[in-house]
Amino acid sequence: MIPMHPHLISQLIADRQADLMASAQQQRLARQARAARRARPAQRGHGAPMLAALGRLACRRSSPRTIQTPAAGPGIRQ
Repeated sequence: MIPMHPHLISQLIADRQADLMASAQQQRLARQARAARRARPAQRGHGAPMLAALGRLACRRSSPRTIQTPAAGPGIRQ
């Protein structure tokens, strides 16, 4: 290991502590923002409820009785 000057070591430690503090603050703010979004009631007139309904419709399978066969066109005999 390369010997380092004590001032450099203390500077590296201070920089690392500042990085850790900034990261912790950013995570805390992100957590608060997520909690605020979850606590906010759904707003009417926006697309989120409609998108959720469309997602449910897309996942639902149609019954075999609702599938219609195409009508025979001119020149096609059944």
